[in-house]
Formats: sequence, structure tokens, C-alpha cells
Amino acid sequence: MNDAEILAKALRMMRKKETLERAVGRTVREENGKYEDYLRIMGNVRDRAYSKGISPVEAAKELAAQ
Repeated sequence: MNDAEILAKALRMMRKKETLERAVGRTVREENGKYEDYLRIMGNVRDRAYSKGISPVEAAKELAAQ
């Protein structure tokens, strides 16, 4: 799975009151990814959120749509 697919799956599978970080971490592990994959994905999400002044969830939605 590529990063956009992982983010899309994490957003779909987010549990009530769960953080995006936890959902992405769980999804990366389910897809047999490594911690480095999680760091890269969340780094991209945080960079997008900061540069556009939006929430990390909104940034993840944008990145998942790419």
C-alpha cells in the first residue's frame, strides 16, 4: 500500500475519540509497515497541516485524496 492508501484506510477505520496518530500507527502495523513508514506518513501530514493552517485530520484527508 502507498501512503495515500494507508491514510485513507486509517481515516475510514478511525474509532470514536481516537487520534489520527493512533489510527495511522495501527494501519501501518496491519499492513506490515515499519516505524519509519509511520514517521514518514505523519511527518507529511503534519507538514501539510502546518503549511496550510488546517487540522492534521483535514491534511490527512487531502493527502489521501491524492
